[in-house]
Amino acid sequence: MRKRAQARGRKMGRHPGALRRARRECRERGLERRTQELRKCVRKEVREHRREARERRREAVEECRDKGIQRPSAEFRECVREEVEDRRPDRDDDSD
Repeated sequence: MRKRAQARGRKMGRHPGALRRARRECRERGLERRTQELRKCVRKEVREHRREARERRREAVEECRDKGIQRPSAEFRECVREEVEDRRPDRDDDSD
């Protein structure tokens, strides 16, 4: 069982945490385990989650450029990381 879950995690972009969160959200909507609808819902959630993360990063990069920090540098990477952290929504329920 465990190996199968790990393989599935890798298939969805190597983020089992994101997959777990998506699966939980879909189950809360009343979808049963191991059904086509659940898989479809999970894929949609993961896709949406990735899109939001990309958007946060894009905004962070723009913000750091506006501050005048040059791109290929440790300072720029640090700036982007901090900006992304600031934009990340608070997740109180995910303390596992």
